[in-house]
Amino acid sequence: MSVIRVLVVDDSSMYRQLLRELIDEVPGLECIGTAEDGRDALENIRRLEPDAITLDLEMPVMDGLAVIQALKQQESKTRILLVSAHSKAGAALTVEALEAGAYDFITKPQGMGAKRAREEIRRQLKAKLLGVGKVRDTEQKSVDKPTPQFKKPLFKPQALTIGCSTGGPVALLHLFGKIQQPLGIPVFIVQHMPPLFTRTLAESINKVSALTVKEAEHGEWVKPDYAYIAPGGRQLGIVGTPDAATLEVNDREVDNGFKPSVDLLFSSVAKVYRDRVVALILSGMGSDGTQGLRCLKQEGALAIGQEESSCVVYGMPKSARRAGVIEAEMTLDQMAAVTLELLDAVSAAVADL
Repeated sequence: MSVIRVLVVDDSSMYRQLLRELIDEVPGLECIGTAEDGRDALENIRRLEPDAITLDLEMPVMDGLAVIQALKQQESKTRILLVSAHSKAGAALTVEALEAGAYDFITKPQGMGAKRAREEIRRQLKAKLLGVGKVRDTEQKSVDKPTPQFKKPLFKPQALTIGCSTGGPVALLHLFGKIQQPLGIPVFIVQHMPPLFTRTLAESINKVSALTVKEAEHGEWVKPDYAYIAPGGRQLGIVGTPDAATLEVNDREVDNGFKPSVDLLFSSVAKVYRDRVVALILSGMGSDGTQGLRCLKQEGALAIGQEESSCVVYGMPKSARRAGVIEAEMTLDQMAAVTLELLDAVSAAVADL
């Protein structure tokens, strides 16, 4: 296995040392240096050419957002993993940085002892940084491709449901930015994120979409042209009937350990809406969503995966493809166009691609 070379960027000497130690403890990762501010970071990136950096957002001289913008201008291949404060302000800044070009983030643990906090950071680093290797190994040049053929549903869909993880926030922003007219149906979303961050993400998506996008609330009646994002750290399910459905938000544990869980959402949508569903599985690590897609497939719903070259991490769509539970793989633009076509919202959407 190739080693992922990481540069740590943080204005706190204590955090620089901690992150260096934790990265070096993980097989397959190596900390090749540290930087104490954005300007120092850019010089070290130029000199060391790391595979990834861990990036603090609030720093003197040059902050994290400025670093991301500079790397984007340079067309740098270095992946950016944010180190975020677990606060409302930190969440807003993190979502902005994800939009700007970072691929994922870890949070600084709150309210736990030093030993547990250290282990939690190590767990996050291992999960998020080892994924960079998979990204770099499968990275492809995105090319225009014709929309794949698939078996279209017999009936007009009554719900759209989406699951994603690493790379999901940017994918969701792009997808909803393409939906600039009412759909006439509700949308249910699980994006793997901790508390506070999902509400900020919903607010960001709401700004670019014709739909009303919000964080889901327990007991809320489902409305058409609303998109509901599962709250970070909690589960989202749908109960009732297609004409009288409500949101169920709880702390239920599931076998795959995710909270929120794509599997749980998808399986609940399958029970309520059966075959009148379009399900999208977007960029993300792991296999969450595959079991839920199996439930949807058994009901006759249409499931589509994000194609490899447009994913930050081709994990969740790949798992679904291997399991045979999706009908086709598409780019985000194609997904938006097909969804609109199936709902007869815009007949000319496909021609615009």
